[in-house]
Amino acid sequence: MSVPAFWPMVMATELTRQGLEAYARNLRFVEEEIKIHEELRPQLATPHRVRLDLRTMKLCDYGGPDGLPTLVDAPYAGHTAVIADYRKGQSLVETLLAAGCGRVLLTDWTYLLAGASDDITTPEQVLRAENYLGTPRPGIVKQTAPGGHIGLFMGTRTLRDYWPAIGRWIADQSKEKAGKSDHR
Repeated sequence: MSVPAFWPMVMATELTRQGLEAYARNLRFVEEEIKIHEELRPQLATPHRVRLDLRTMKLCDYGGPDGLPTLVDAPYAGHTAVIADYRKGQSLVETLLAAGCGRVLLTDWTYLLAGASDDITTPEQVLRAENYLGTPRPGIVKQTAPGGHIGLFMGTRTLRDYWPAIGRWIADQSKEKAGKSDHR
């Protein structure tokens, strides 16, 4: 046989080899995804109690029952609430307790709102936070609003068009969870 007659077999062999390499890369990717979503989930560092566990938010209670609690409304800049209680020596919660706040409450929300033109925390960064939340992905709402970093919380359009809907969503989720617990 001449060399030109072998090219289909050489091509098929090469395609098979490339396909197996792609399959192996995809398996490594899946292994990493499993680690990220199941094994490597960040944990809060300071001992606490979960006081409220809604589909929209967890409320963690640190310290004693006395005194006026200090509310830490996290996450910040696309991080989960673990950013406020990352580890001993790098914890806002630990610092507040050491500074005399007798009780600290920490929120961990599952509604991700990104600013379309945010140049401090890009929409991609904020929305990627779903990879680190304990809530299953179908329970996480992701939305991008017009505006930048400050505009998400102070912009007229965002306050008028987005936050009322977020408030209704939180109320609906709270009612739904409360209704389920009443029927158990």
